[in-house]
Amino acid sequence: MDEAMRQRFAGLGDKLRSSLPPYMVPSLFIPLRAMLFNTSMKMDRQALRLLCPESAVEASQFVLGQRVAFEAPADELEAGLRQLWAQVLRIANKEISVLDNFYDLGGDSIRIVTLNKLVRKAHNVTLTVRQMSSRTITIRSLAELIRAECEGAPVRAAPAVDLMAEVAAVMGALPVDSDGPLAANPVTELPDGATILLTGATGYLGTEILKQLLRSGRKVIALVRATSPAHGLERIKRSAQIAGWWDEDADATRVEVWPGDLAHARLGLDETSWARLCGNAGVSGAVDAVVHNGAVVNWNADFSMLRAANVQSTADLLGAVAASPRSAKLVYISGGLTGDTQTDRAATAAQMAAGGNGYAQTKFLAESIVHEVAVSRLPEPHNRISTVKPGMIIGGAGGVCNIDDYIWRVVAASVSVRAFPEEPADHWMPIASVETVAGAAVSQLAASGAVKSFVDLQSVGLPAKAFWEILNEELGIACRPVSWSSWMELVSEQMIDLNEAHPLWPHGEIAVNDREVAAVQWSLQYLLKIGFITLVPGEFGTVSADAMAR
Repeated sequence: MDEAMRQRFAGLGDKLRSSLPPYMVPSLFIPLRAMLFNTSMKMDRQALRLLCPESAVEASQFVLGQRVAFEAPADELEAGLRQLWAQVLRIANKEISVLDNFYDLGGDSIRIVTLNKLVRKAHNVTLTVRQMSSRTITIRSLAELIRAECEGAPVRAAPAVDLMAEVAAVMGALPVDSDGPLAANPVTELPDGATILLTGATGYLGTEILKQLLRSGRKVIALVRATSPAHGLERIKRSAQIAGWWDEDADATRVEVWPGDLAHARLGLDETSWARLCGNAGVSGAVDAVVHNGAVVNWNADFSMLRAANVQSTADLLGAVAASPRSAKLVYISGGLTGDTQTDRAATAAQMAAGGNGYAQTKFLAESIVHEVAVSRLPEPHNRISTVKPGMIIGGAGGVCNIDDYIWRVVAASVSVRAFPEEPADHWMPIASVETVAGAAVSQLAASGAVKSFVDLQSVGLPAKAFWEILNEELGIACRPVSWSSWMELVSEQMIDLNEAHPLWPHGEIAVNDREVAAVQWSLQYLLKIGFITLVPGEFGTVSADAMAR
């Protein structure tokens, strides 16, 4: 690449940011001498994927190679921040420009927490992870935030998101009419041997949904971020094997893998796969239903970073299902903010805009457009479009649970300090086993008659007091209840000593159903078995086997 081309590429991102929302601006620009086509003169997407960096390290080196002008620190503050970046990113100090983007150099949701703690300690400031999690964070912009706080100036807040306007914009662009093919066939039944598209199949809930779909005789197409179908199948098998259910002879032949990416237009699918999803005439193997379980879960990222993966993917799937001549169904797995978000959507939107994080905002927006289609563009009764909204999801009969989930990180920290944060006596924990949540989604698809547009599983759970009583009894220990402030003091002391080894480090600032009681017990037994929890006071376990994690 000559200097003229380098200059052109370096300015391309800034030009796009001036006219496009942040989530539509690519992170990397890869120059080609010519576009790659297959023998049918269609874009060779597989060949293009092979050109992309496979790791954060490769991506960061690629970005460094595209940089036009290297800018050194202008003062001691920027120089000190560059040293912290080098420490966190494991990149040589001299290679980092003060205008480089943290995420383009390999930063992620874990490293931004580590950087935040180092910055707060080194400069005695109270910047939050969220303030530092902008997609455009650089050493220079971080230095400006620090100066502003030290000088007592109000910290420049991220632009507020008008979620109601976002709902209106997405609905306005959605090709779903109240008198279109979706409304013409409001109640349908899956055909024998139906083909189901599942997103998020490698995740904790996704692998259980996949299991239940396969055990019910369905054929499943799994959308997976992968370099090839074989690579995607290996990812699926690994999750299923950790969960303890994969049967190579029975399952492998009924799972088809589509390499794709929720953050890309049309899910990153090639033309043939997209045609099958839309049920286009003359295309074999068309999709009969969709379970949209996939999402990017990052509690520190802002709205712009997550919108494409969490919102646009939902809109793309809604449009495809609505237009399908096969009268396809869609079940959306929601999350984020607990409680009823749709009865007074405007109030919820205002609450989310004022204090919500990017993940909760994008899940609310996606949930809103699915619900809007279900209630305003479909006549009652119907079974075509519905939402399943769980609270916290824990292990089922096998006890396998996701060690990245916040609840288990709190449990591990509580066991270590032999204390747990006390909640009001009437505090309810919305907890359901992974089998319960997956079963609800599969039941929505299988129904031949009308279904509820919104299945609320947040009423499933148990009182917080009962949860901790189960923990003490199951583990044979005596964790005592303390106030949240006291608990945070105990945990914070450990976090200072352990840094990234502490289970809560990534989070920065931190009537009983018998089945759910059993699910808590099974989960605790599993966490002990794999070593995530240790009963030695003051210590944390080391995971001794493959485990479900993000």
